[in-house]
Amino acid sequence: TILDWYLDYASVSSLSKEEKNVKAMDNRFYLNKKIRSKKFKYVLGSFALLAVIIFSYLFVDFKNNEKSPSDKAELEKSIAVLPFRNLSNDESQAYFCDGFMEEVLNHLQRVKSFSVRSRTSSYIYKESPKTLPEIAKELNVNYIIEGSIAHQGNNLKIWVQLINTKTDEHLWSEDYNREMKQVFTIQSDIAKQIAQKLKTVLSIEEIKQIEKIPTENLEAYDYYLLGKASRLKKTEKDIHKAINLLEKAIEKDPLLANAYLELSGCYTNLPNYSSIRPSDAYEPAKEYALKALELDSSSSAFTRLGVIKYEYDFNFSRADFFYKKAIQLKPNNAEAYYYYADFLYQTGRSDEALKMDSITLILDPVNLGYSTIHGLRLAYGGKLDSAVSHLTRLSNLHPKSGLINWSLGSAYYLKGNYKQAIKELEKGMKLSGEAPLWMSFLGLVYSKAGNKNKVKDILNSFEQRSKNVYIPYSLRAMLYAELGDDQTALEYLKIAFKERELFLIYFRYLIKDAFLNLQSDPRYIELMDKVG
Repeated sequence: TILDWYLDYASVSSLSKEEKNVKAMDNRFYLNKKIRSKKFKYVLGSFALLAVIIFSYLFVDFKNNEKSPSDKAELEKSIAVLPFRNLSNDESQAYFCDGFMEEVLNHLQRVKSFSVRSRTSSYIYKESPKTLPEIAKELNVNYIIEGSIAHQGNNLKIWVQLINTKTDEHLWSEDYNREMKQVFTIQSDIAKQIAQKLKTVLSIEEIKQIEKIPTENLEAYDYYLLGKASRLKKTEKDIHKAINLLEKAIEKDPLLANAYLELSGCYTNLPNYSSIRPSDAYEPAKEYALKALELDSSSSAFTRLGVIKYEYDFNFSRADFFYKKAIQLKPNNAEAYYYYADFLYQTGRSDEALKMDSITLILDPVNLGYSTIHGLRLAYGGKLDSAVSHLTRLSNLHPKSGLINWSLGSAYYLKGNYKQAIKELEKGMKLSGEAPLWMSFLGLVYSKAGNKNKVKDILNSFEQRSKNVYIPYSLRAMLYAELGDDQTALEYLKIAFKERELFLIYFRYLIKDAFLNLQSDPRYIELMDKVG
């Protein structure tokens, strides 16, 4: 509510200022008729012509900067920042090297005329034996940044270089021998030097963001980097460890916006890796995202808030606003496009969703998770043959990814090939464990294939597990409906709505064949209307 008020207030304030300026111009140019001499008309005409030229230049530049990464795919300034090598004798300093590399990448992502590959795609080349031309080809970039760091106590030795991968020309390199307190100055200098070498004129706002110092407290910054590294391991244990580290960062510096943003990410990640009640995850996630935004209005908190508004608050119009704002502020952020694509798909805008997907895959071309979900979206967008082909190719390349098997099984299910769907879904279950969403979807396929006993087995397993951990009511409701127990299904759906379960959104498209017997029931219709 506070955020909504702030955004509305900012908008009104801006308009009021414009109106005041217009009134001031009226006073200057129309009330004083004596200045409207012939000489003044010539001067005014000259200024008008100059204004048109400036406006035309700015408009063209603005339009160029507003191009999406898909439009910029063929442009010259496509960049990958490879993981920096750790030259310290201490292996435990690897987190610092990774964090430094990502901060440089984040600075470059703020430059609208650059097309910068995401951390996920760049990171898989850490200690890779592949040559720079091979990496550049796989990432579809013309420039690569690489470097190394020796971090010992208060001393930093950093070497970095920019390479044109088409000509193998070393465009720029620099050695930094500085104290640790200058780490942020080094990061911003690297970004500005690269912009200069690529003949890029930075806007005032871009310079401001690049030169921003996140904290004066280096101990807080260190806890932040450790917390972020732990969250990226993506296990329940590591996420809880990350939360503890990030809370320590905030104790050292309560104004460190990035730490709040990472904490928000931890809590939005938790439902994917643990049996946590939605409110226990999304409420703190919302609180931390709003705090991050309060401290830094240009942060990636808009993506987090989009996720929360969509997955928990069911406020789709606000989610749409936040996703668009996130992309506007950071047009190279693959994560924002990925989540926006999911939102567009689940709200029935599949064509737009696939466009966002294509941008995601340009910015993060070797992210296995993004590529897999792209295949799933192809399937639910009606492009079944393309989906099966895409996911089969991924499965051959990555035979131990349960997510790929689950997505491929979903595609076969939509094609009506239940036997092959069950085979892939069961394989995915063995590889990835008994996640409730996967088990319930397998139960749905069993039901459509006529095997109700398997549905009962999964449902009984859920009810037993729910005595100790949180098993979503919406997924259990789906299986009750498949077994013909509509009353229990409706009761569970009401509880699911009260708990704000994400899976309620999925019943329109992702699991659209669920609750077929209830879709004409006024109680079910009323509930889905509340969801949105």
